[in-house]
Amino acid sequence: MLCLNTCKSANNGKCEDGSQLIRSGPPDRGNAHRSPWQQILCDLGTDCADCGPVAPHSHAMATLKQVMPSATVQDPPGLWAPTGLTGAALLASRSIEVRAAWTATQPSFIFPYTNPAEDFDVSRHMSGMRAVEPMYNLYWHRLSAECCARGGLMLDVGSNFGYYALLAAKMGCHVLAWEPVPVFRAFIELAAQLNNVSHLIHVRHAVVSDTAGKEVEIATLTLALTLTLTLALALALALALTLALP
Repeated sequence: MLCLNTCKSANNGKCEDGSQLIRSGPPDRGNAHRSPWQQILCDLGTDCADCGPVAPHSHAMATLKQVMPSATVQDPPGLWAPTGLTGAALLASRSIEVRAAWTATQPSFIFPYTNPAEDFDVSRHMSGMRAVEPMYNLYWHRLSAECCARGGLMLDVGSNFGYYALLAAKMGCHVLAWEPVPVFRAFIELAAQLNNVSHLIHVRHAVVSDTAGKEVEIATLTLALTLTLTLALALALALALTLALP
């Protein structure tokens, strides 16, 4: 069993490592959209005095070799290994509020997000519906179920909070994700710990480009423009999938 008190908020009388969500298990389908959320300040197993010991979960994210054994070019050992703070510790160090709840998806999984007032997209959806893009989820699940049932490989280009990476891993897929933003990678690392799927997800700290080794600058769009693009892309994808399905 894992029982550490290395979290800065350990011994404050509040369980803040997410283990209570693990113990409670996923909600009944009829109550899935109203499942309770919990605040998380600690990585799993580092708040033992307040939460009690937890069964060991894999904390190390998968290597490229683990998720894609057939890759002809393998990374040098440790190339994508995180340095410094990771997961909940990194988010806490930047004063980012972390909430987590079971999703209303099938299969359900524990998904960390932030205050919806700070993130109008993913976190707002999770706060209100316990799912992100629920209609798109149905199409995505239908297209991915057979591949994941065989332990196939899912590519997640621009993983963001890692919602689809986690859903794919819970469905049985190996996941190769690209996410250059450290805060988003921390959310993915924390989610992978809580769901015990770290060994199924490899995150590359880079953007996808047609030129290897090139440095690029990433600009953040305004909220209004981001919302417009997000809705437009979601509608376009839903329409394309609808036309593609029998």
